[in-house]
Amino acid sequence: MLGYLDDAELSARLRSTRFGQYTAKTITTSTALRAELKKVHDQGYAIIDQELEMGLRTIAVPIINSAGHAIAATSVGLNTARATISDMKRLILPVLKEAAEELALLVG
Repeated sequence: MLGYLDDAELSARLRSTRFGQYTAKTITTSTALRAELKKVHDQGYAIIDQELEMGLRTIAVPIINSAGHAIAATSVGLNTARATISDMKRLILPVLKEAAEELALLVG
């Protein structure tokens, strides 16, 4: 959802963010987070690969309303032993995108 904020709002949120390191993969700087959020926005989905907890991998898709705002997201989290990132992109991402599109129609 942060990847869909305008620059001013994102800057305001980042100024009040305290970065902590939960794993060796955690993003810990606003510069790195900005780069990741741009990537998320450009590709239309996010993957969190063991950034919060080792062994946990999540893929998420925003739900975009008719005004073009990300108002929610849908996601699936799995143990890393159950799916690779490639598996998640191939098997789960299309289902999440379809669900997000249907939910967007319901919320308008």
